[in-house]
Amino acid sequence: SLVFEPIDVLRPILRFPFAKMTVLPYEKRSKQQQQQDGDNKNTDSDEYEIPLTIGFESTRHLRIKENNVIGPFEVIDSCDKFSLTFLHSSPQTAFCQMCQKLASLGRGGIGTDSNLEDILKAMYRRPFSQSNL
Repeated sequence: SLVFEPIDVLRPILRFPFAKMTVLPYEKRSKQQQQQDGDNKNTDSDEYEIPLTIGFESTRHLRIKENNVIGPFEVIDSCDKFSLTFLHSSPQTAFCQMCQKLASLGRGGIGTDSNLEDILKAMYRRPFSQSNL
């Protein structure tokens, strides 16, 4: 799942399960970036508007801890388009590629559980540090 926690505590934490995504996260490019890359299709569309933004579609998302109140998750079952803007860094293609790999793991697309273990081995080897808490 992708989980986004807003700065404003009154806004809900949003969770988007990869299994419910109909369009995986992709980086939205500005019209100027598209023209520089020679990609002139859809330049009149609102689909490409803001730098530092990703877009995706999902048939389900969860709203958690809305108004800073701990309670049951609110499950929203509807097909919606989402745009999320990063404030301090660019999602670039690495973020979107990571999401695609994680989504294929969740859907059983990469293969066996041993493949997942191989991907996570580097994390297992890192020493525990209380300063990360």
